Amino acid sequence: MCWGRLLFSMEEAVYKAWYPATGRRVDFEDADIEVDAAAASLTARIIPSRPQNRGEPALLKGRWLARRNLVVSAIAVPKTVVVPRA
Repeated sequence: MCWGRLLFSMEEAVYKAWYPATGRRVDFEDADIEVDAAAASLTARIIPSRPQNRGEPALLKGRWLARRNLVVSAIAVPKTVVVPRA
């Protein structure tokens, strides 16, 4: 497995889940991603220290799959994760 491609896929999933929910950009350094290889899952914590991410840290949970040169990552955003727009 190419872990670099998988991480990139996860980062894109975080961005594509976060931006529509909040209207705010999130850069790669704005999130810590924890991978559970056995469960094929991921948890992303949005770091609240940057001005655009103020508030409580948001947790985004998702799943990933890597097979036959295909890498897929997905995150579902429950309403409770949505951060109010500033």
